[in-house]
Amino acid sequence: MQDQLPILIILTPLLLAFVNALVGWFRPSYSVFISIFAMALTLYFSIETMGLVISDGVIEYVLGGWKAPYGIEYV
Repeated sequence: MQDQLPILIILTPLLLAFVNALVGWFRPSYSVFISIFAMALTLYFSIETMGLVISDGVIEYVLGGWKAPYGIEYV
């Protein structure tokens, strides 16, 4: 899972914002807990990624399997 940490920092708030909107429609009181959970999970992924960068150096994540001139590279 350490290979997927950079993209999880971006996807976690996006996906949980969608879940938060759906749950908030039916149970508005649960929205606060989902938001706090999303922030805590994103913070955890960020700290884990920081530990990897400190120990291994620069992390390059290629989206879609295409290299830099043709695809999106997340560094």
